[in-house]
Amino acid sequence: MDQVLDAFATLPPYPDVKPSLERLLARGIRLASLGNGSKQVADKLFENAGLSSLVELRLSIDDVKHWKPPPSWSRSCNVSAAPMSVEQRRAAAAEREMK
Repeated sequence: MDQVLDAFATLPPYPDVKPSLERLLARGIRLASLGNGSKQVADKLFENAGLSSLVELRLSIDDVKHWKPPPSWSRSCNVSAAPMSVEQRRAAAAEREMK
């Protein structure tokens, strides 16, 4: 089973994913991901795909203890603030990269 889960972390994203996320960020849209996998697998997946700095929040079943898509997933994001500017997003991404 570990072998299968490890293989998920090496899957490449579709070619349009990174440019699409970058366009959304350029418009000040905050990005979050919701996944049924573990946080460790999701973190590896985003890191290996070069997408870690583009997604502000990554939630997994580890966080909400429920398979998606119940409404609690959306509420757990608690993202009701105004969109971040591109400069704020870059600063937040740089800060995450340093951790």
